Amino acid sequence: MWKRLIRFGLLISTIFVLVSCVNDDSHTENDLDENTEKQNESEMDASKEILDKSNQFGIDLIEQLRAEDDKNLFISPISLYIALSMVYPSADNETKIELSTLLGTQDMTAEDWNEANITLLQVLNEEREKASKLLFANSFWLDDSYKLNENYKQVIEQNFKGKIANIDSNEELAVEDMNQWVSEQTDGNIDEVVESPLDDNFVAMLINAIYFNGKWTYPFDPDHTEDNTFYLVDDEEIEVPFMNIQQELDYVNESDYEAVRLPYGEKQNIAMYLFKPTEMNDLTTIHKALEQDGMNDITANMQREAGAVSLPTFELDYEKKMNEVLKQLGMEQAFDEEEADFPKMIDSDERVHISEVNHMTYLNINEEGTEAAASTNIGIDTMSIPEEESFELIFDSPFVMLIVEEETGAIIFIGDIQDVSA
Repeated sequence: MWKRLIRFGLLISTIFVLVSCVNDDSHTENDLDENTEKQNESEMDASKEILDKSNQFGIDLIEQLRAEDDKNLFISPISLYIALSMVYPSADNETKIELSTLLGTQDMTAEDWNEANITLLQVLNEEREKASKLLFANSFWLDDSYKLNENYKQVIEQNFKGKIANIDSNEELAVEDMNQWVSEQTDGNIDEVVESPLDDNFVAMLINAIYFNGKWTYPFDPDHTEDNTFYLVDDEEIEVPFMNIQQELDYVNESDYEAVRLPYGEKQNIAMYLFKPTEMNDLTTIHKALEQDGMNDITANMQREAGAVSLPTFELDYEKKMNEVLKQLGMEQAFDEEEADFPKMIDSDERVHISEVNHMTYLNINEEGTEAAASTNIGIDTMSIPEEESFELIFDSPFVMLIVEEETGAIIFIGDIQDVSA
């Protein structure tokens, strides 16, 4: 099911951007229209480039996670991508290079990247039909003992439309406020993304939240839902409710898998894509197909065909700390207390680093449609101050004693004390 989230960006076919133009007598109205059209096309291309990179990031990430765990995996690549993108403008030197490589922004200018993020969020948050609700929201929570760099503040507010809040990280209310914000953005489906108490070295928390609620274009009739067998990876079997539908749908049958598209709403600009491997449980073949062919090629090969779909109704929660998997994908220095380089985030000489990247998702599939939510929070900490080592010395056995004149360093007395009874 995680493929649906990876496909959100690619399902958007048209981008409308409002551009204000200043009248200039040296240009005709046609010239202005042509320039506006070219600017819109440029912004569309840059936005699509980011979406493509986010999708590829998701495929790489899920493959890495699959190597670690054979249980349910359900992530929102674009949530993670946007959250990391919020950190990226504050990075410098090797840390910036690592993030740029991970995000795939090496071949984009800063101006193109900024415009692409603005356009992307405009498109993702555009008003939709009632049958399909999709919401993206960003926030930045800063400990009130620090001051946000003014340029970085503008990036968060303008490029990512982010809420900026100052908090007292020593107060329980700070955690409550962050969790309440996420809960509000995800319609209560994710409500505990930050744990109390916050770290003593806490500087900031960046949070991205996503909420989706879509009604099927072709709803499943609850009267046709019936129990059936679901086969687990370990050869165990369970009985669960399956909803059933017969409908003309976009479908493809390849040597390694079959796939079908289940759209949402009348406009069908969001859809779920379901992939079933030819060989039971061999999901790696699907991962490879997505890696090699990409969703554009896969969807291009789909044909409208009449068929039947049987899909379990289910609900799941997923939570994963992403530190290690991101390190394995090449983002190492950002987590290093001594090497991380984020000089453009706060106005302070203190060195900060990413302490944690946590990702939480929720999914509910039923006869009416799909409800899903995701949250990615990135913790920013200062370098830990080494704790003074404590010790305990009990002179209950022979020891050596010296008495020294400190100015000259002369040893005045020295002795081996072996018996203190005399």
